Amino acid sequence: MKKANLKLLLIPAALAVVLAGCSAEQQNQIRRDVLNLANQRHYITVYSLEGKEVMRGDVDGKVTRAESGQGNGAGGEYIYWFDPGGKYYQTNMPYIVTTDANRTGIAK
Repeated sequence: MKKANLKLLLIPAALAVVLAGCSAEQQNQIRRDVLNLANQRHYITVYSLEGKEVMRGDVDGKVTRAESGQGNGAGGEYIYWFDPGGKYYQTNMPYIVTTDANRTGIAK
């Protein structure tokens, strides 16, 4: 195997090992840093459980996944985000986050 091909295989493997050794918060920070480096505007579309679009909006920063409750499993998971005006949103509904200004979630 050529050295260049070996490097291409080793880099993702090394990154996976490093991430596996990080705490969840450290992994989240790394992901946030990657998003900040990308410096792209993000958009969210929220859907009802029946699959109908409920809302569309701009995201200031990122969408964060969280768990409610005190570790007893009560409350379940939800996501939250802020719009560019600083308004807070929270939902447990299905959603798509995209950088596509048309907010279709489909790569063109």
